[in-house]
Amino acid sequence: MNRALGHYTDGDDRSWWATVADGTRRCVRMQHFVEHSSTTAAFLKSDRWNQLRETISGDDQLIQSPVQGNCIEALIKPLAVAQGVSDIPWHRDCTLGRHAYGCSSTTVGISVTPGAETTGLLRVVAGSHRVAMPPVLAYKDSYLPIVALPTQAGDVTVHLSCTLHEAMPPLTAERKVMYTGFGLEPRPGDDQADPGHKELRERAARTATQPASPLAAGA
Repeated sequence: MNRALGHYTDGDDRSWWATVADGTRRCVRMQHFVEHSSTTAAFLKSDRWNQLRETISGDDQLIQSPVQGNCIEALIKPLAVAQGVSDIPWHRDCTLGRHAYGCSSTTVGISVTPGAETTGLLRVVAGSHRVAMPPVLAYKDSYLPIVALPTQAGDVTVHLSCTLHEAMPPLTAERKVMYTGFGLEPRPGDDQADPGHKELRERAARTATQPASPLAAGA
């Protein structure tokens, strides 16, 4: 991931950037990452990865999209983010649309560095993929259990797009993780192309901002 950073610039429409407490702009999401990481591309074509797909699929026969384009994104969670989108608070991945398409698929996270209480981790509201629970309830009045998912490097997390989840801000060391997934095979007549949804997502990344990290708030 560090070697790939040189291929991205702020405003290139292929990456997300955030401002940390000292005013530095940091790349926090690298899209089209397989173009810059032959190791990642090879892993997504490996028997081990296919075994994971088959384990998750069960009777649903989830498929993997071709290992090209923006099939996987590499995320860096730096310390002390003051503005921008990095440690995203409670949300569903389908918030910006395409619920019927996205929520029939799985989001798979690959931990590149450990995720823990002090280095940031993923938390989920267990069972929230089955009910229309407003995200605001997860902050202080969740009637479903909130579960932290600590990981070691190489661990994998899996969630459905409409599961409420959040990325906790790291406090002692930045976190690195990659996200991809598996989905159902399109039915005849399905239109998977949706440039409007992609533009909405990218515009939100440029204009929205998260609550400041505790490290930035205290700077």
